[in-house]
Parts: sequence; structure tokens; C-alpha cells
Amino acid sequence: MRVVISEWSMPCPACPSVIQLTSIREPVRCGSCATPVAIASDAVAPLLTFCAGGAGTERTFRDKTAHGVTCIVAAGGRACLACTTGSLAAEVAGGRLTCNSCGFVVVLARPPGSATSRHALLGTFTIGIVSSVTASTPVTALVCPHCGGGLSAPGAGGVCVCAFCSMTSLVTAPIAGHLPAPRIHLVFAA
Repeated sequence: MRVVISEWSMPCPACPSVIQLTSIREPVRCGSCATPVAIASDAVAPLLTFCAGGAGTERTFRDKTAHGVTCIVAAGGRACLACTTGSLAAEVAGGRLTCNSCGFVVVLARPPGSATSRHALLGTFTIGIVSSVTASTPVTALVCPHCGGGLSAPGAGGVCVCAFCSMTSLVTAPIAGHLPAPRIHLVFAA
């Protein structure tokens, strides 16, 4: 099993905003104008090929644009997101990854239609990146980057799971001048 970390984005067709995608399969709404946007099927195949190939084996991020969709990709690890000491192991039949140390479970979304056999893509999972509270910037609530629902206090390792859409988010310190982007983890067979 090989995990590849990716960030996918595309311009909104109705306004000048750039949309950070949380799925390569399901449409998302633009945060500015609420227009539903989905990745064109002809953009998915070349970007998955890019991710499955050499770009997905390197530790440094590389990017590619196809049909207006930009994908930034690098090799990921199998370390558990919750405890960081365990390792995620695939249960292919069950469609999930489970930590061998703390039991943390990540449910895999089914890959896009033709991607399964062509790219040996087992599934995907998205980790939302949520900026945490700082002393100078008090935050009243943490919000899910996928559905906008309220998130409860993060557990071990800064991980919290949305009660509404089940998206796993990682609460981190904010990075100056950078909007947090969801990371779509692609799980390949090898």
C-alpha cells in the first residue's frame, strides 16, 4: 500500500474564487458564490496518472494542471494521524485504514469509476486542515472545511471527526499568508 498526499483546486466558473476541493468524486460548493463545482471526468485520469507515477513517490511537492484543475502531490506516509506512533494498515475488503497502535480508523471513499483498475487506486480520504486558536486571535468555534458543521475539541494528535459529514480534520497552528487547504490522500495498491 502506498499513500500519496494531494491538494486539488480549480477556479470557480461563476466568480473569481479558487476552490479547494475536498473530493475528486463529489461536487463541492464555491465558498464565495455557492455554485456547485465538480471535476470534469477528462481531468481526473491524467491527474491520477501523475499522482500514481513518479510525482507520488517523491517527498517534495510537485504540481500539474489538467483541464483547469491543479493537483499538487507528494509521497505520504503511513503514520497514524491520531497517535503518530502507529502505522495505518489497509483493510481492502472493509474499505478502511486502521492504526495498529491506537485503533484510529479512516474510512476510504470509493475511487472514481474507471480509476480503480487503471491506477490501482484503492480509495481516498480527505483530511481537512483547520487553523487552531492562537493567543492573539481567539476563535469561538472550529468549523469543518467540508460541510461547515461545528467540530468538537480535537482528540489526540489534533485530530477531530465531523459529526455531520464524517470528514477527518487535523487542527494545526495557522501558517501566515496561507489558507489551509484540504489534503486528499490517495491510497494506491502499490
